[in-house]
Amino acid sequence: MKEQEAMLAEYNTLRAELIQYQQMNLQISIFTLPIVAAVMAYGFQQKYSFAFFAAIAILLTALWYSRSVLASVSSIGAYIYAIIEPKIEGLQWETILALKREQENLVSGKPAILGIVIVYIVFSLTCLLLAWYFIQGVSALNLAIYSGLTIIFLLLLIFGSSKVLHAVSVQYVEDAAKNWKQLEEELHRKIPITSSKSSEHQANLPS
Repeated sequence: MKEQEAMLAEYNTLRAELIQYQQMNLQISIFTLPIVAAVMAYGFQQKYSFAFFAAIAILLTALWYSRSVLASVSSIGAYIYAIIEPKIEGLQWETILALKREQENLVSGKPAILGIVIVYIVFSLTCLLLAWYFIQGVSALNLAIYSGLTIIFLLLLIFGSSKVLHAVSVQYVEDAAKNWKQLEEELHRKIPITSSKSSEHQANLPS
């Protein structure tokens, strides 16, 4: 009974943490996009191309931070699904979500995240085009700098977008659930060994 109460308390704590991370991810986009729009507006007014590079840097920072938050969400959800819900009758939210993803055969566990990633990609590509449109002097040095920045930003955008989508994919959650189960099995194997050693030590103590 005490074990179930402890697990139920852990479940409530993790659910609260899960909601907090989800809200945090939403706030990232809410704050990032207006800031990026303001920086882009400044670039238009001043015809300053590096303002658009700055906007891309903001977008990429938000994208990578969002990836970290979403990975935490998926990891917590996998722990609840794999470790807690099977042991407490009546708790089945994450289990139902996993079953729903399997039935719908979703590659991405959260299609809404795909929409956000697309928005980030569109904003980033638009900023790149505008940076080239307002290029500050056409010289060999400027072309080299702009080309280098463009390649770096494109690579970070592609890699970051794929990381975000992977963090909410069904495969990521399934792999996380397997890892949690393996860790639990290893823990259970270690606990009896520790207990037996403690018992032997107590038995060898002089009475």
